[in-house]
This record gives sequence, C-alpha cells and structure tokens, in this order.
Amino acid sequence: MHKKIYNTILKKLERDIHLPTHCNTIHGNRRVFEILLQTTFLNQFVETTVKEIGYYSDGICSADTVFKRIKTHGWNKNTP
Repeated sequence: MHKKIYNTILKKLERDIHLPTHCNTIHGNRRVFEILLQTTFLNQFVETTVKEIGYYSDGICSADTVFKRIKTHGWNKNTP
C-alpha cells in the first residue's frame, strides 16, 4: 500500500511541480523528488535519507545538491 501511495505522490509532484534544471544537470527532478518524498515518509533529515539510499543505490545526489537546487531555482507550479 505504501508503495502505491508513494508512486502516486511522486507522479503528481513530477507533473505539477517544475524544478528548473540546466543542460549539465546530472540528477533529474525525479531523483530530487524521490529523496524529498522518502524524507517526508520516514520523518527524518534529508542528509539521513541520502545516506541510507546510498547504501543500496548508486548515483544518488547529495543532500547539498537537493538543497542547492531548491534554493537556487525555487518551486514553480506548472500551469496547464
């Protein structure tokens, strides 16, 4: 059940929130949203989530990358 809720929220974030990226961006918005969503579900710090995901997954972006992307670009709601 949690996986279904997680995937539904992740798809909604990807569709409705635009987080600008540059052409040289290594980690896409999906990865950033996955980290933020898991952080929310687990009720922990972003740094802890990144560390835990890094144990079983390669190519994870750092917590600093997540914070910088949000701080630099902000959030924009997509309009239809």
